Amino acid sequence: MVFLGGFLAEVAGIEAIVGAFLTGLVLNKFIPHNSALMNRIGFVGNAIFIPFFLVGVGMLVNVKELFSNLGGLKVGAVMIAVVILGKIGAAWLTQKSFKLSRDQRRMIGGLSMAQAAATLATVLVGYNVILGEAPDGTPIRLISEDILNGSILTILVTCTVSSLIVEKASKNIAEADASATTEETNVDKDKVLICFDEPDTVSDLVDLSLMMNTRKEAPERFALHVVEEQNDDESKRKESEKMMKTALEQAAGSDTIITPIIRYDQSVSKGILYTIKEHLITDIIIGVTQSGSKKSLIGVTTDQILSHTEQTVFVHHSVQPFNTLGRIVVVVNKHAEWEEGFNHWVIKVLTISKESGLPLVIYCNPAIKDAVEAINQPSSKPLTITYENWEDWDDFLILSRELQTNDLFIVVISRPGYSSYHAKLAKTSYYLNKYFAKFSYILLYPQQQITYSKLTDLHHEEGTILDVFSEGRKVAEKTGNLIGNLFRKDAPKNNPGLEEGPEEKRRKFKLI
Repeated sequence: MVFLGGFLAEVAGIEAIVGAFLTGLVLNKFIPHNSALMNRIGFVGNAIFIPFFLVGVGMLVNVKELFSNLGGLKVGAVMIAVVILGKIGAAWLTQKSFKLSRDQRRMIGGLSMAQAAATLATVLVGYNVILGEAPDGTPIRLISEDILNGSILTILVTCTVSSLIVEKASKNIAEADASATTEETNVDKDKVLICFDEPDTVSDLVDLSLMMNTRKEAPERFALHVVEEQNDDESKRKESEKMMKTALEQAAGSDTIITPIIRYDQSVSKGILYTIKEHLITDIIIGVTQSGSKKSLIGVTTDQILSHTEQTVFVHHSVQPFNTLGRIVVVVNKHAEWEEGFNHWVIKVLTISKESGLPLVIYCNPAIKDAVEAINQPSSKPLTITYENWEDWDDFLILSRELQTNDLFIVVISRPGYSSYHAKLAKTSYYLNKYFAKFSYILLYPQQQITYSKLTDLHHEEGTILDVFSEGRKVAEKTGNLIGNLFRKDAPKNNPGLEEGPEEKRRKFKLI
């Protein structure tokens, strides 16, 4: 087809290269770019036609004439200067028009600077057009040999300079994009994980998550229900599907998308922890049912999650729907501003207050008050917050008399072993369970950096059933060997206090 296009172009009085180019444009629509045929065409072009084309062009250059006659060098110098300055100027105007970076400007200039196919095709067409003959029989061409030599020199220089500029600019752009992607992944994106355990907590947990829109775009939300392998049956699966359906329908009512996850694992805590790592979760919402709170607010599962994750955790105990609440009361542990997750949870609490329209009252010391206001005031619509001076955790039970029936009580404390933790916090869960059970409350654990080894410790805390059998088998083998050794024929028959022979010592050493 290409040869046919070139032949038809020559018949029509047009250069063959123009006909071949037009043929390529027509065929381009009918050949998929990701196809075997396009792969073959690219291979033939790159391996055969382009090298032959460049070899043919190189053979047209008279190197002796190029350096003996300065005409070609002068033309080349002018063309190189015009091309480089023109492309740099166009790239600069593009940068100013679209507010691009310096590396993007260099990329645009470098990619457009190289002069190869179009320049060469134009020069060859003009070079092959013969206008007449000189008296000595030399052909008079439309484009002289000096222009041909200068054009080829321009191609050599511009392609080299373009490659160097593009290589440097592309490297800088790639590094900047990688840095921006990492920062966005680690900082900018909020991801909320709602952990369902029983159907009666689904609605309240979803309501709480819907109040956490800290940016113009709502944070990404995941709804998780973990089914333990030993409890896996048809009823559990139907219950999981029912809870997910309820959550999705409730979220759809507020035009919010929730990604449902039903996970099967050896334990609930493992399922939650690995989901947190897989989806880079920033906030975890865990529910406490009425029946569960009578036993213990912080159960084994919640305690393991707090011990093995550094994210912000909301342990939510709800006794009434969110839209019936009248006020948010927050009590903050002293030195809470020292924790790295302080800004994050403050923004969350402020956002919940804004989204729900509930007034906010904070019990804290003056240092925490100043830190909260430093976050609140710079916002576009700062909240009017009521502060109550409160520093001694021994007076925690007094707050039960300050709360009203429709209050949402948020208690900000710390995991054990961190900067803001003190021994008095250990009884907080017990106090909430016993004296604040009639109120809706949230036990809020801020983000706190942990070591990776804590997550690996979970494997030792929760061994599989195979590990149990393996350990039991080892103990049984040792016991059997000890008992069998007592009845061996060569065992000491006299007083056990008698000295053992070498054989007995060797057997004993093996058993140990």
